[in-house]
Amino acid sequence: MNIQGRILDEIIEAQKDIRKLQMNIHIKPEKYSPNMHMYFEQLENDPKFYYIINNSPMQLFYDYEKKLEHIVEMIYNPNFSKKQNVLNVLEYMRIMAMYENVKQRSTKDKEIMDLSRYPLFLSVFGKGFCYSQAKFTRDILLHMGITAGDFFVDIYKNDSRWIKTGIPHQETSVEIDSNYFAIDSTEYDGTLDGIQFKMQPQNKQKLKALNIRTDFSATQEEIKESRNFVLSKLVKDLGIDKISKQLNLEHKKDLQKQCTIMTFVESRLNLTKNLETHMISANLNGINIEVGKLIELLFYQNNIKYDIECRKNNRKNTIYNTRIGKSDICLCPALLYSNDINKPGILIRGSHFLKKDDKMILIHSLNAEVYQTYTNFINQGRLEVLNLAINNICKANNMDINTFIQSPMENMKKYAPEINVDSVIMRTLIKSIQNKLPKNGNSKLTAKSITQGVAKVATQSGMNNALKEYLQIINGKILEKNNEEYRRE
Repeated sequence: MNIQGRILDEIIEAQKDIRKLQMNIHIKPEKYSPNMHMYFEQLENDPKFYYIINNSPMQLFYDYEKKLEHIVEMIYNPNFSKKQNVLNVLEYMRIMAMYENVKQRSTKDKEIMDLSRYPLFLSVFGKGFCYSQAKFTRDILLHMGITAGDFFVDIYKNDSRWIKTGIPHQETSVEIDSNYFAIDSTEYDGTLDGIQFKMQPQNKQKLKALNIRTDFSATQEEIKESRNFVLSKLVKDLGIDKISKQLNLEHKKDLQKQCTIMTFVESRLNLTKNLETHMISANLNGINIEVGKLIELLFYQNNIKYDIECRKNNRKNTIYNTRIGKSDICLCPALLYSNDINKPGILIRGSHFLKKDDKMILIHSLNAEVYQTYTNFINQGRLEVLNLAINNICKANNMDINTFIQSPMENMKKYAPEINVDSVIMRTLIKSIQNKLPKNGNSKLTAKSITQGVAKVATQSGMNNALKEYLQIINGKILEKNNEEYRRE
């Protein structure tokens, strides 16, 4: 069967299974766990779900092929070797193909894996399991003209002897210089160590029989070259360059720049209604992306130097080592945000850690001056990010600012439901906007004139008491508690 025929068959199967699950979960709800019901409710609130349900398989196939062609056009470099272009694909998958962020709490939740195992699901929602990640990697490579396939291996645990767990793991095979190599886009974390799955002896024997080598290798320089190339393409493709310009990031210093980035990502968090997650994701123009990868894209665009580190027991959440001024800083995206719909936001669990005497210390807890500076930058960033969102809504809908501020929260939900807005931040911004409105009855206000005074409201004594109290709660008690928990870990 040719490539297109196989892809079409997989799409037909995916749509059939998703439609069947949708019908069963409503007809026989008792068969499914509360976790699965919450997960499916989240899916049904996403317009992309109905795109899969309601379109014809041929339309889905056409769009899938179109997306593959777009990816190849973006990340393929004719001046790179075949191996280097394979690294390009791995870097693209690392950033844009998130591992399914919702955990399965029991075997009753296996439908989560059943849904996420299709490459179609990954291409639409930006997340999946090893099965869909391996196949999507295969399809990108094939559309680059590079021979590729996929295969599964068994996962074993070593409890005095090797025992098969019954859990399969899907990988991709790729042909380079007449040799087939195993690569693993699920485990690839941007480091030399993460390129291939750590196989048990039984799997190495299986791959030897399949004539697939397990020694794909690359230098750190080659990985970095591919990373920079892919990031340079993605920041333009995702509009990160325009967002950065709108937020005036190029004129901010280290700490303020990073705080503004954190607040932008905060405003785009996917809130998951108490679902237990592997990682927290954000929504950027309808695309799901792990928060750490969105931060990385913003770091790259804004010349914030960083290197990647992955903890042995937490490979799915990258740690970024960077600098603020002369200090070495560790940024842990997994600890940055809460995605609980009842208490979402930044600084719930901590953000920047200072590396000092082999200890990780939250920079907020260093002294009162650092704490206040950080708090002010976070507050200013929140106001600027919300201000940008309002400007974009008014511009896109030909709405004047006075009309918007009559029902600001309702207008945000109507025109930008993916953006998270804190009511206290909104009240503070609206107050600054009202103070800037012309007195002559002309209710139109430019983006530039709205922005004037936002920093003043954010950093000076004009900040209202409710906002001060809000920041004290978020940045004080909760942070101190989680700082102690982090140190114990």
